[in-house]
Amino acid sequence: ILGEYIRNYREYRAIKRKTKIYTIILLWATLGISIWVVDNIYIRIFLLVVGISVTLHILLIKTLENI
Repeated sequence: ILGEYIRNYREYRAIKRKTKIYTIILLWATLGISIWVVDNIYIRIFLLVVGISVTLHILLIKTLENI
């Protein structure tokens, strides 16, 4: 199931644009639910910082074009 993603990253150090978009949408959807459920402001801030950091990391990985 994950073979293509792992192979693309190991061979090209890149991921497809569609995968980046899907990953970021899924990340923020799950973080949004978590932030909505949690009442502690410090945990909400922590989740926001984690979300921003992971989003930046994903965006900084090279984009694989048409293999």
